[in-house]
Amino acid sequence: ASSVCGEFSHFSNPSSVVECDTSVPDGQSRKRSLGSCLLRLSRVESNVARRQIAGESVSFEMQDTLITIFGSTLLVPAQAKQILFAALIGLIIGMERELRHKPASLRTFATIAVGSCLFAILSVSAGGERQHDVTRIAAQVVSGIGFIGGGVIFKTTDRIEGITTAALIWLTAGLGMACGFNQINLVTWAFAIGAGVHVTIFVIYRILYLFERQPRLTDQD
Repeated sequence: ASSVCGEFSHFSNPSSVVECDTSVPDGQSRKRSLGSCLLRLSRVESNVARRQIAGESVSFEMQDTLITIFGSTLLVPAQAKQILFAALIGLIIGMERELRHKPASLRTFATIAVGSCLFAILSVSAGGERQHDVTRIAAQVVSGIGFIGGGVIFKTTDRIEGITTAALIWLTAGLGMACGFNQINLVTWAFAIGAGVHVTIFVIYRILYLFERQPRLTDQD
C-alpha cells in the first residue's frame, strides 16, 4: 500500500511525494494509516487540479511589491494590499449607506471588512508550516457578524428597519474574508454582481413609484 500511494502521489505532483507508513502489525491501525494516505492523496489531486485551472484561466492574486520612495526601497507585502483592498470595498458599501443616512455607514463597514480580512489572513498564517484547518478562525467571523447585524435591526410598531443594512454587513464580512484568502477574482465578481443587483432593484422601485403616481382614469372621467 505504501508503494502504491507513493506512485500515485508522484504521478499527481512530482514535487510532493506522500509518504504512507502502513507497515504496522495491527489491522485497524493499517486501515487508518491507509485511509489517511488516501485522504492526503485526494488533497494533492485537488490542489493540482486547482493549479491547472488557475493556470488556464485569468486569475489575479496579491503579490509582494518593492517600491522606491526618495531612494529608499520599501517592501509592501501582499497581506497589506489585501487589507487595503478590503478596506476599499467596505468604504464603497458604507458610502451607499451613508448617502441613505443609515446608522451603520463608512467607518462601520470599513472596519468590518478590514477585521474580516485580518482574521482570514491569521487563519492561513497562524499555523505556520504545519497542516491545520485554515477555516477554524475564519468560521468564527460568521458567528460574530451575526451579533453586529442584529444590533442594527430595529422594530417599530408598524415596520422593521435595518434588515438591508444587516445583510450588507454580512456581505461585507464575506468580501473581507475572501480578500484575506487572496481570492481577488471572487471578490471582484461578487462585488460587481451585488452592485448590479442593487442598481436593478433601485430602477425597478423607481419605475413602480412612477406608475403609482400616475392618475387613474375612472368611469366618470
